[in-house]
Amino acid sequence: GTSACEGRLAGRCATLEDTGREYEARSSSRCAALEVTSQDLARRLTELATAQRTTENALPELRSTLEAAAAEREACLAGRCAALEAGCQHLRRSVAELGAMPEEVSRMLTQLWEAAQQSHQTALSGLRTNLQAAIE
Repeated sequence: GTSACEGRLAGRCATLEDTGREYEARSSSRCAALEVTSQDLARRLTELATAQRTTENALPELRSTLEAAAAEREACLAGRCAALEAGCQHLRRSVAELGAMPEEVSRMLTQLWEAAQQSHQTALSGLRTNLQAAIE
């Protein structure tokens, strides 16, 4: 009986040792895969941090460029608006020189001026919205 018991015990020990080696091999393989994944994630994180710094460094210059472009566009729109106003005044003077300004001509000039003002305000509003969106 004792030798049979020792034989069974030796068999179980051998099975446990085989199972232990198998688990060790699997865990070693998993650890190696996790290490590769960890290194890849660390590399990606470094790349993202570099990209973020590059973006943050570029933002002030981009904001400055956008603000300058917006100011230039606003000045251009203001100049166009002033030119339209001067044109309307010139037309009014010309009509006045020809005699009494007919009501229809006066109404047309007023509508033209109002449309020019609305166009100017719409363009400025759109420009400000686009600039604000670009800055954010």
